[in-house]
Amino acid sequence: MLRTLLPGARRCLGLAMLSALVLIVAPVVTAAASAAPSVPRSGDTLALLAVQQAELTAADGAANDSFGSSVAVAGDTALVGAGGKTVGGQNGAGAAYIYTRTGTTWSKQVELSDPDPAAGDYFGWSVALSGDTALVAAHGKTVGGQSGAGAVYVFTRTGTTWSEQAELSDPDPAVDDYFGWSVALSGNTALVSAVNRTVTGQDYAGVAYVFVRTGTTWSQQAELSDPDAATNDFFGYRVALSGGTALVDVANRSASAGVAYVFVRSSATWSQQAELAATDAAAGDGFGVWLALSGDTALMGAPYKTVAGHNEVGAAYVFTRSGTAWSQQAELGDPGARGGDRFGSAVALSGSTALVDSPGKTVGGRDGAGAAYVFKRTGTSWSEQAKLSATDAAAGGSFGLSVAVSGDTVLAGACNKTVNGLSAAGVTYVDVLKPAPSLSLKAAPRSPAVHKQLTLSGKVKHFLATGKKVQIYRQAGKHLTALKTLALTKSGGFKWTMKPKTAGTWVFVAAYKVGELTFWSKPVSVKVHR
Repeated sequence: MLRTLLPGARRCLGLAMLSALVLIVAPVVTAAASAAPSVPRSGDTLALLAVQQAELTAADGAANDSFGSSVAVAGDTALVGAGGKTVGGQNGAGAAYIYTRTGTTWSKQVELSDPDPAAGDYFGWSVALSGDTALVAAHGKTVGGQSGAGAVYVFTRTGTTWSEQAELSDPDPAVDDYFGWSVALSGNTALVSAVNRTVTGQDYAGVAYVFVRTGTTWSQQAELSDPDAATNDFFGYRVALSGGTALVDVANRSASAGVAYVFVRSSATWSQQAELAATDAAAGDGFGVWLALSGDTALMGAPYKTVAGHNEVGAAYVFTRSGTAWSQQAELGDPGARGGDRFGSAVALSGSTALVDSPGKTVGGRDGAGAAYVFKRTGTSWSEQAKLSATDAAAGGSFGLSVAVSGDTVLAGACNKTVNGLSAAGVTYVDVLKPAPSLSLKAAPRSPAVHKQLTLSGKVKHFLATGKKVQIYRQAGKHLTALKTLALTKSGGFKWTMKPKTAGTWVFVAAYKVGELTFWSKPVSVKVHR
């Protein structure tokens, strides 16, 4: 067993819901049915909206499958692990599923399985995907008579057919090495950790192995290790790979403050390039419990970080490389975070888009329902662009305990979700990031007489097929009074002619609602005279 000091190490195994429509950073106001809404901020910032494209489930799903315990996405292909699945009567043998997108429709292409399933293999606990190649780990597998030594399987696609290409294994397997605890893939290079491995007499120090493919043959290229290996370091708790750069976490270093090492390849030789640590590191932060790498950018989660005296609020850190030097570029956080949110429990990175999970987040009054946040980089600055949460959020759902992003496509595993009455059967949600709706509003004339016609008109940009109405309010002090609900035209336009009944200044604002989200226009003032 992994003897980690970090909470929640096994995520869903042994035992959750990306939003249909989710928002976005700018302050918004959602009107309560029983009370007048507060006055919105003028000109909400245009950001992103995450629109659910699919909810993936296993047709043969069963209780404790933990479908979504790991996820990966590359273009129009998604890989979802179900590490707890029972196969052939073997509990926890595990499975993995490939889905592909045609247009906006996702369908299962194949179910991948352990060629020799056994109880506790946990095939699918960790997965990786690059083009037409998939890695699926079974860290609990018995190899050479050594239980829990672990193995990793390589599958490749030709046309629509997937077949096993290779089995990767620990060159010197030992009991509970957990080879395959974390895996990464970039082109013809694979990175596999054996997080429990004993190194120079240090139990649970951990190592990571680099494998490369030539033709259809895979061979070990390097063994990466902690330059300061110590007992219970768990080097390789999480790994990431981008081209010839590898990122390896040491989760329990410095009283679980955590550090990570960057390794780079020159020809066939790997060497350490940098050691990454948070500038405000503290014991128990868990820096690197989850990490991601894309080109010259690294993203590190620190979900157990104490913020403003509140435990396990969490944070995430962005590091960038210039030449051979790495430096911290930003610290990401949830401005509304509370203790126990554990922001940074899972992270993903694609270019200048970062995805950070907060599984303990309270959503709609449901503790631990979970949420995830999208950040974008402009220049050297990062800003929150979208907030993702489940439309059917449930207490303890821990939405997004596994996440992945590729371009504008986001995956979030909800491996603890009950499906058709089956506890922890699990689901995975696919969302697509789109520009957020924005509203314009104008009035004509701007100074009408009492009881004379006043026309309010405007347009909703980036409106959705599921939301085709706009609400007009009159603003008075700190409250809004609903005046009229209007249907949008095919181009998103709207118009309403009314007659003000009293003289004075009338302030109007338009609202466009999508699910639980409300987007507002800038207010328009009209002076009504007698």
